Amino acid sequence: MSVDDALEAQIATLKATGRELEQIVGDGEVRESLLRLASQFLHDAEHYAANGDEETARLALSHAAQLVATISRLVEKFGPGLRVVDSGRAERNVRRTR
Repeated sequence: MSVDDALEAQIATLKATGRELEQIVGDGEVRESLLRLASQFLHDAEHYAANGDEETARLALSHAAQLVATISRLVEKFGPGLRVVDSGRAERNVRRTR
């Protein structure tokens, strides 16, 4: 597997996880703010990879992976009804809505 193939595989995996989270998370603000940002980082990673800038592609991919992992942990901890109640630090300001 080439570097390009490995990057594409990682991007595809994160996109699939992001789509799953979009289906799970009920709050539109969480989807719009957190998941959209992860999606933008994935788009950037694809763009840079396609243009041969592997270092920047990996950086964007790393940011996307961190966001997806954080959102996954928040869903595990607070359930699919989680919502952001303040624009401060996300983990501190997420409340249970179950």
